[in-house]
Amino acid sequence: MFAAELHGKLGDGTNAGDRMEDVLTSNVFGLLRCLESPDLLVTWLKQSRPAVDGASLLVEGPVHSADIHFWQRVRAREVDVLVLLRGPQGLHLIGIECKYESGKSNASRDDSLESAGSSDQLSYYMDALGADALPSRPYRPEEVHRRSLLYLTGHAAMPRDALEVSLGSRRERSAIDLHWLAWRELAPHLPQGSGSGGMSCLLAQLRQVLDRRGLATFTGWKDTEPQWRRPSQAQFFHPTRGRPFFAGMTAPDLPSNTTFWRGPSRRGT
Repeated sequence: MFAAELHGKLGDGTNAGDRMEDVLTSNVFGLLRCLESPDLLVTWLKQSRPAVDGASLLVEGPVHSADIHFWQRVRAREVDVLVLLRGPQGLHLIGIECKYESGKSNASRDDSLESAGSSDQLSYYMDALGADALPSRPYRPEEVHRRSLLYLTGHAAMPRDALEVSLGSRRERSAIDLHWLAWRELAPHLPQGSGSGGMSCLLAQLRQVLDRRGLATFTGWKDTEPQWRRPSQAQFFHPTRGRPFFAGMTAPDLPSNTTFWRGPSRRGT
């Protein structure tokens, strides 16, 4: 939560939904940033899916290190997370737009942001990141060999329609690819229980936070033993043992009054 606090995301000027997204973003990526190895982050990112069928995966090849930056200014907006993956080929720049319960924050037609780029939020970030339009860049553009935008959401399945709209709303054609990832893909890679102390304990608590928010993937039943027991004395259904099914049943008495069976009178007869 430190990052959200330091970037002024918890003040009275933000609505409750935005604060929940910002706190979740700060909790998850703030903890990942504290890990000595990028393995957990890379493992999670590898669960992402490209918005275009057949496109390259988000993470390909080895990753030597990962730097995480919060709420970097991108033209007139802020991208939630900026990840810099370093590997043999150079720097892979990944912008991450994080959503919890809300959808894309698109600009209205009369918004001043539209004049500076697409009104679609993801398209806006793709164009800006593709042009390295960051006022304060934590990297050198010449060392970047690939640029990507990752849409991180609470969906259980890819929001394909939203991604297709974003791909079709771009105003610039710089080289950058779009991917989608679910929050719930992180939980299976986190320790269960209370942990053994230190970072393991914090990661276990993060899993509990994801579970509390409904962002933990179902991994199977914890108790596979049946909770019911068979009757101990007699069988639940007693067989008739040769007795007719209707044995012991009696038919209802029929009315003896002859008028009961007489049909309705007909006029004119």
